[in-house]
Amino acid sequence: MEQVGSRQHEWSLVSSHGAVLLLVAARPDSTLREIAEAVGVTERQVARIIKDLTGAELLRLEHRGRRNLYTVNQKAFLRHSLLAHIPLERLLSALLPEMVTTPSATS
Repeated sequence: MEQVGSRQHEWSLVSSHGAVLLLVAARPDSTLREIAEAVGVTERQVARIIKDLTGAELLRLEHRGRRNLYTVNQKAFLRHSLLAHIPLERLLSALLPEMVTTPSATS
């Protein structure tokens, strides 16, 4: 990490939205608390991110009793204009090759 003044300057190549999407792709039955702890944000932020991702049709949410089950829409395309030609499936297969074959991760 780069030092800026007396504090460290932190940044990440993957946004919180990307980290949440990757996490639920790998662990579709994660709770908001588990996601928040893994990503390093609050549960409220995770809830907003999940809402954003479902609204963008990158993620589906299914209620199973008191738990949620997340399904990533692998056929969706990335949203950034430089990456809009890349299906989410290609990114996930590169970063999480083991999950692409799991039934809960397919659309």
